[in-house]
Amino acid sequence: MRIDHIDTNRQIFIVAEIGNNHEGDFVLAQDMIHLAAEAGADAVKFQTFRPEFLSGGDEARSLRLKKFQLSYEQFGELSKLANSEKLIFFSTPFDL
Repeated sequence: MRIDHIDTNRQIFIVAEIGNNHEGDFVLAQDMIHLAAEAGADAVKFQTFRPEFLSGGDEARSLRLKKFQLSYEQFGELSKLANSEKLIFFSTPFDL
């Protein structure tokens, strides 16, 4: 299988799972991308969410996650940074 330029039949595809470990700190998210590149990752993965669309109705959880939320514009900048570091950028949905 090919993922971008990587043939996974010939090499391991390494994903640096950033998720929301940046806790909403855009500079930290950028630093994590740089560190993933230095460590030899092939891709970085984030989580995209809007707390108001989370299921379950746990308001405390929604408020906590709101602090971790990045804007779509910030994700665009992170994607550009990842590409400049020769990393594949993707983000998984975390809400409905």
